[in-house]
Amino acid sequence: MERCVSEDMARFVRRTFVTRRFPMQRIGYLFLILPQDKGAGTYDEYRAYRGSMLQTYCHSLFREQPKLDTVVGMAFDIYLKDGEIRTRSEDVMAMAPPDWTPEEIEFLETNRTLFEMQDPRDLAGTKMRHLIRNPFRASLRSP
Repeated sequence: MERCVSEDMARFVRRTFVTRRFPMQRIGYLFLILPQDKGAGTYDEYRAYRGSMLQTYCHSLFREQPKLDTVVGMAFDIYLKDGEIRTRSEDVMAMAPPDWTPEEIEFLETNRTLFEMQDPRDLAGTKMRHLIRNPFRASLRSP
């Protein structure tokens, strides 16, 4: 959020993936920060636009990562007031993979163009491959 504000970004998107062993479930998380452009309509129009953009990003994630079982998307409206980053509203959605009919694919591609979404293969990324131990897992060993 700080980077989005300090660099005056129109939007900021991050994606991450979690794979669990039992039950075998693959979850993708998508975070979208989209500050309201004051000259681009009412706040209600902005909220509808942000929700549609979030849904498009989530569907794109399914299209790019077909083995995902679930995508959870979160979108935030942020602004700077008195030197602090604040938010007015958030959107959260969780979805299962869509049925990829030709119409669904065409609709997704139309929206990707509308929102000027870049191909993820063209973006810089980072990978972290390490196992994080579950601190809530009960141990069979006695102390």
